[in-house]
Amino acid sequence: MKTVNPNIFNRISLREKQRDVVVNMLNYNNLPDTISLSNSNNVNQLWKVLIFDEFGQDVVSLIFKVNDLREKGVTLHMPIKAQRMPIPDVPAIYFLQPTQENVDRIINDIKQNLYESYYINFISMLPRPLLENFADQAVQNNLVDKIQKVYDQYLSFLTPENNLFSLNLSNSFYHLNSAAVPDNVVKGEIDLIVNGLTSILATLDQVPLIKASKNGPAHMVAEKLERRLKDLSRSGKDGLFTPNISPHRPILLILDRNFDLIPMLHHSWNYMTLVQDLLDIKLNRISIIYEENGKDVTQKFDIDSNDFFWAKHSMLPFHSVAEEIDNELTKYKKDADDLTRVIGVDEPGHSTDFIPGDTPPHSADLANNTKHLKSAVTALPELTARKSVLDMHMNIATELLASIQKRHVDQLVQLEESILKQTKQSILDFLLEDQNDPRDKLRLFLVYYLSRPNINNDEVKEFKNVLTQAGCSLKAFEYIERTRSFSRMSTVSAGNASTPSFANLSSPASNLLNRLGNKLRDEAYGSILSGVKNFLPQKKDLAVTRMAESIFDPASTPPIEDLITLDPKVRINSAKTPAAVSPPPQLVILFVVGGGTYSEYVNLQEYVKSHTNRTVVYGSTDLMSPENFLKEAESVA
Repeated sequence: MKTVNPNIFNRISLREKQRDVVVNMLNYNNLPDTISLSNSNNVNQLWKVLIFDEFGQDVVSLIFKVNDLREKGVTLHMPIKAQRMPIPDVPAIYFLQPTQENVDRIINDIKQNLYESYYINFISMLPRPLLENFADQAVQNNLVDKIQKVYDQYLSFLTPENNLFSLNLSNSFYHLNSAAVPDNVVKGEIDLIVNGLTSILATLDQVPLIKASKNGPAHMVAEKLERRLKDLSRSGKDGLFTPNISPHRPILLILDRNFDLIPMLHHSWNYMTLVQDLLDIKLNRISIIYEENGKDVTQKFDIDSNDFFWAKHSMLPFHSVAEEIDNELTKYKKDADDLTRVIGVDEPGHSTDFIPGDTPPHSADLANNTKHLKSAVTALPELTARKSVLDMHMNIATELLASIQKRHVDQLVQLEESILKQTKQSILDFLLEDQNDPRDKLRLFLVYYLSRPNINNDEVKEFKNVLTQAGCSLKAFEYIERTRSFSRMSTVSAGNASTPSFANLSSPASNLLNRLGNKLRDEAYGSILSGVKNFLPQKKDLAVTRMAESIFDPASTPPIEDLITLDPKVRINSAKTPAAVSPPPQLVILFVVGGGTYSEYVNLQEYVKSHTNRTVVYGSTDLMSPENFLKEAESVA
């Protein structure tokens, strides 16, 4: 029987594990990764059609490019709702959510003989009533022989980064915090979250100890998830999880969003978090809107798993990213010059071109030139791809810098980084500036308010008057005012960091934006470095990171109150109680109910880098920009 390698946790990548499951699905869940074309019997199994719904398409698009799918034999991929022509000699793989609509569409496809055979893969576990309905329709229409297999894939989550996931449940914060939401909607939301977390655990092949915030949505999710895992065990589906011989049992930590609201509101200086805050990013596609000939034009950039620059530098502070673009440009130009020399000249003063009538070059020279030319031809596509990636990130950096200048993000980060050292007047000074964005003003005030538990009512009234005059809606504040007692953890270390040193960004930024277009230009690029090289906020751990630290190292970290502990491996009606984990875990799966943010993910990964043998997989019901979170908080109020 397969067992889990006890040293596996420091090599975990949730996205790679999800990709492996999808690759296996594309190979009909039981075929090897590659199939020989020399065997004619394999041809029909090699080429296939992939049919997905919207969620299935989102899952696939984050882990595969079109060429990747072609390499796996997918000649055509289409939404199930699209009008499709019959391809009767090719098998079809379906990747869909388990809904009545999707079941009906599958049956209709089979009745129309669209494909040769049908491999049905449901993204999450197919409920028994729906399974029976599917079986009844197949039998009644005499379609059973066409259906080769039906699988539960447990893939109900998206992975924009290696150890970052989202359940893609928009409005979950509203659904779980608004008194206006009916109980059946809350129950349905909890069920969807449990489905997603079950998928995460099945993909990671782990049955962890569960810890969760008490007396809130996280508590409900934890209890239902524990029952789900025990039900799977009793029903014989514990084969989802291989036996784990490691003494370091993982822990799933489920937190309510209200325990710390500041990361959803504050301004950050990392490349990834700036992109989420200042630009429009969805499913790793960044949209930039600019004006051209009096019209708004949208330019889209795709961040994929092959983006070497994003993979290496996305978590760095913006000034470091600017420097790395410069370094990569220098390297690219050197490689491009080298390639030009290889193609055009073999040695200085010795052209590789042979002109008829000249004395033919020595055969050894021809062989050497041919070898160099082959190397150059091989290197050219890679060099072109590098250029495209650098062009894209230069455009993104330019747009970020324009937003930083327009919205004075440098000032906001400086104020928020040292929020406990700010006076009422220093915050008011920013709020009273007419050119500052009203939403940024509101966010700054909310960070200040949440960081000051003893702020008095007169101060609050003064701030509210100023914000109202600036055109700010106070609905989000009304909700946060009611729930501030749940968000105390942010103040624990908010004042520990010394006030960072910042450079004035306005002048260099203005200079850059006047000179930098959409193409790479050396002289303009130097402005980025001069403008941001001294702009370095102080590093400090966010509340989620301190929570993770207390799980990894409970002996040296103060115990965390208000957590329940559940053990899915303890059988129902057993007298056993969850035991303390000893030794501490090497893997923590940290999930936030009600929305998460890139800033928490980046902070956790920075923590992991400085601690060997520790891995954190971070996820939430939805990854939200500060603006989207403000809108949800306003809707709750």
